[in-house]
Amino acid sequence: MAKRSGRPKPKSIKSKAINKNSKRKLDTLGKKLKKGYAGEAILYMTRSQALRKLSLSLKDFRRICILKGIYPREPKHKPNKTQTYYHAKDIAYISHEPIIDYFRKMKTFLKKLSRSHGRGEKSEVLRKWENKPEMNLDHLVKERYPTFNSALTDLDDALSMIHLFALLPATSSIRASKSQTCRRLCHEWNFYIIQSRSLRKVFISIKGVYYQAEIQGQKITWLVPHKFSQDLPGDVDFQVMLTFLDFYQVFLRFVLYRLYFTAGMKYPPSVDALRDCEGAEIDALTAELDVAPADSEESRELAGRRGRFI
Repeated sequence: MAKRSGRPKPKSIKSKAINKNSKRKLDTLGKKLKKGYAGEAILYMTRSQALRKLSLSLKDFRRICILKGIYPREPKHKPNKTQTYYHAKDIAYISHEPIIDYFRKMKTFLKKLSRSHGRGEKSEVLRKWENKPEMNLDHLVKERYPTFNSALTDLDDALSMIHLFALLPATSSIRASKSQTCRRLCHEWNFYIIQSRSLRKVFISIKGVYYQAEIQGQKITWLVPHKFSQDLPGDVDFQVMLTFLDFYQVFLRFVLYRLYFTAGMKYPPSVDALRDCEGAEIDALTAELDVAPADSEESRELAGRRGRFI
C-alpha cells in the first residue's frame, strides 16, 4: 500500500533533561537549544525535584543525605536564590541505595503495627515488634572510607559526638540505650588509648577537655565535655544529631575492631559485670589476647567475613 502524501506527522514535545548524558538531536542546519536542556540546568536539581525523583519525604531525604555524605551545592548562576540545589549525579548515586528500601519497609511496618494496636491485639503487636526491619550501615562505612587511614583522619567528629551523647540524659527523643551504647564505646576507646599509650596532649577549656592521640601516624583530637548536669536546649534539632550518631556508632565499631585486631587483642573486650555495676567504668574492662596473630591469614579472612577494615 502506497504511503499517503499529506501533512507530516508532528514531532513529540521533548521533556527537559535531568541527566547529563541525555542526548538531543538537532536539525541539519542547527537549532537554538531551549532553556533547561543543557549546561548547569541539567547538572543540578532542586530539593523538591530530588524528593519527587526518589519518592521520599523531607525527613527521610535528610537522613539518607547525612548517612551517604551528600551535601547541597551552590551553582554559579542560581535561577532561584531561595531554593536548595543538589548535584544530579549525587541524587542518581543515592537512588539505588538499600536504605531507601528500609525506609519504605519501616513505613509499612508502622502502619501494620498501628492497625494491630488499634484492634487491641497485644500478642500480634509484640510479634511484629520482634520482627521489625533493621537498618544496616556497614556498607556505608566501606563506601565512605575505602582505607583505614582515611577513616582515622575523619575520626575527630565521631569521637566528639559520641562522648557528648554519653553524658546526655535520656529524654523522649534520646533513648537510654543510645547513651549506654555511647558510654560503652567511649570506655572501649579510652581502654585502647591506655593500652597502646597513644595519648600525646591534653588541654582543659571551658567547653571541656581536649585530648590528642597519635595512632599509626595520624593525630586524632576529640572533645570530652565536663561532667555536669546538662539542660537540653529546645532550639536544637536532635533528630539530625541522632542521624549522625547512628552512623558514628557503626563507624567507631569498625575502627575499634581494626585497632584491637592490630594490637592482637579481642574485640569487644571482656567486661567484669560486678565492677561495672559498681561504677568502675574503664577498670571493668579486661584485655584478652587474640588466638590468631594480627598478620596471619586466618585473622585476615575472619576480618573480611565480618566486614571490617582489612
